[in-house]
Amino acid sequence: MNIIYKIRFPNQCFVAKFTELQQMLNKAIYCIIIIISLAALVLTPALASGATLKPPAQGFTKGTMKVRTGGALLEFDVEIAQTPEQMQYGLMNRTDLPENYAMLFLFPDDRQRSMWMKDTPLPLDMLFVDKHGKILYIKQRATPNSTEEISFSTPARAVIEMLGGTAEKKNIQVGDSIIHPYFIP
Repeated sequence: MNIIYKIRFPNQCFVAKFTELQQMLNKAIYCIIIIISLAALVLTPALASGATLKPPAQGFTKGTMKVRTGGALLEFDVEIAQTPEQMQYGLMNRTDLPENYAMLFLFPDDRQRSMWMKDTPLPLDMLFVDKHGKILYIKQRATPNSTEEISFSTPARAVIEMLGGTAEKKNIQVGDSIIHPYFIP
């Protein structure tokens, strides 16, 4: 017994047997699979090559900041990341970082912050800082090139990245203060 379907479109009527409909549906699915496969072939090389971001079009603003530790006032040259593009790129692809140099990520609000080390070949110390400049948490020597999320549960207004081991060497600790015009004293 053959089942016949009538399919109506405006100003048209299409009559087909069930087997014909099944064949048309199979062809459509086959075409979709081919399109998806071709898209995967085109996209896979870019993803597999570990394509990296380009440096931000708008360069980083340069400045200075100070860290007030228990017994010293330390000065650092900083690059300031404020735009989403700058924040995403950060210190990627840097192969050299002076000891008294840092990147200061300034966010517009207090929130839990997450960072990573993708395409960053140097170990970094990450300092999570509140809106008053108080250091809340220090992640020491973050693993180079890792995509593991680095975060701290308390909301932060800024994150500072510096060469791994600098915080320990200069005795920078949680509770110390960052002095920079962005922070509210």
